[in-house]
Amino acid sequence: MEYAHDKDDSDLIERCISKDASAWGALLGKYSGLIKDAIYNRARKYGVSLPLHDIEDIMQDVLTAMWKGDKLSTIKNRKDISCWLAIVSGNAAAQYLSDRDSTETLNEEETAYAGTPPDEETLSEIEKAIEKLPPKERLIIQLHLFYNKKYREIADMLDIPEGTVSSYIKRSKSRLKKMLRFLQ
Repeated sequence: MEYAHDKDDSDLIERCISKDASAWGALLGKYSGLIKDAIYNRARKYGVSLPLHDIEDIMQDVLTAMWKGDKLSTIKNRKDISCWLAIVSGNAAAQYLSDRDSTETLNEEETAYAGTPPDEETLSEIEKAIEKLPPKERLIIQLHLFYNKKYREIADMLDIPEGTVSSYIKRSKSRLKKMLRFLQ
């Protein structure tokens, strides 16, 4: 697929580095197809077909990391960032697949202990860990775990995409696992 890009992205990158929202919009408009294709192609290399909402979640993670981590300032060749974006996006897809595989393995391990309810002390530690999550993550994981809400129901309640709910739950479980590692 051919992607429209100017011969020189330097000005656009400099504006993005200075957190110019319109420049970020232009970057997204210019390269969102490339980012999605890089994610899709990396997943296919691993023999996985990702649904569009997962691809969009990965793309959102890539863009968020670029914004928060000031990743664009590390690019040496700012004239054409398409190659760099494709590599970063492909690597994010590979990391997502790796995390997903370990989460699926964890879920299988968790189900082996599903019949054993936790004691009061363990429940207290879990509740404390959940309280340490960012507010939106905390709300979503509580709706899912304590109120048995499905991803679709949470998405409808909060007016967000179902894939975003999935990402929040995955991220929350990962954080909780790290916080509660000492309980094992």
